[in-house]
Amino acid sequence: MKIKKSITLFLLCSIALSLFAGCNGNSKNNENSVNETTNFSTVETSKQQETHKNTSNANYIGDRSVQYDKATQQHLVFFSFSEYEDSNYLTPDADIHIKIVNNNGDEVYNKTTSVTVDDYAMWTNQYQDLNHLMGTVYIPDNDITLGSTPDGTLTLSADVAGGYSFEEKALNIYDLPLAEISISTPNLPIEINEYNYKNELKTTISVEEMSFEGSEYGSLTVKLKAKMLYNSEGDNKSSSPSIGYKIKDENDIVVGSGSMILNAIKVGETVSDTSYINGDYVLGKKYTMELLDTE
Repeated sequence: MKIKKSITLFLLCSIALSLFAGCNGNSKNNENSVNETTNFSTVETSKQQETHKNTSNANYIGDRSVQYDKATQQHLVFFSFSEYEDSNYLTPDADIHIKIVNNNGDEVYNKTTSVTVDDYAMWTNQYQDLNHLMGTVYIPDNDITLGSTPDGTLTLSADVAGGYSFEEKALNIYDLPLAEISISTPNLPIEINEYNYKNELKTTISVEEMSFEGSEYGSLTVKLKAKMLYNSEGDNKSSSPSIGYKIKDENDIVVGSGSMILNAIKVGETVSDTSYINGDYVLGKKYTMELLDTE
């Protein structure tokens, strides 16, 4: 009996298509090097679950690749085994060793998964009409440590039960889950004054709300709400107030400072505004923002 599913995969490896040549395995006591040909790419793939003969007589590995499925928020890691190059594919019991290191050098995943015949299926490249029997390891986002960059390197090696070991192969991986940035502020609401060049009070605003979003590129997005309380030019005069800031890291070192200029408002009006701050603010790190009077 066949169970057929459809799943949309976005290949995050090379677009180039090639046939499935494999690499021969090394026995656990053999130090010979391994060469492997890159697998083909696939989009809009159908999966057929079938029962195949289980054997440990796997001398070749191929088709190692990783793709991300946004719909289910998980990475799919593929591989295949065969007895001889260009021979029928096999479904041996095996331990699949997978490690992921992001581009900032942080290890975010390291796990060995034992696969059996139930973890193999026929995958079809609908554009090329190629069918291949491949094993699959699913890595949900929740199993990956949140990091500071969405890109990295996945390495995959394998040990076939009672058979051969296959050395690591490095693959590019994308769409890794990102950590949020943590920025603490003074208790809100807080009043901020702006002074003119004579040190005379120009405006007073009340900062009511603030939220922050970090970026893999180090910048910050600051969203806030503020209300104009006083304007020296009169209640009906619109002015663009400013808010000074100073940002410190976990070691109390100043890593950024400046001012945020808001859209023009009158006394009694509230503005929702967004400011962008450039810098080297790292996702997953903790910072403190001080709000300051300006002149």
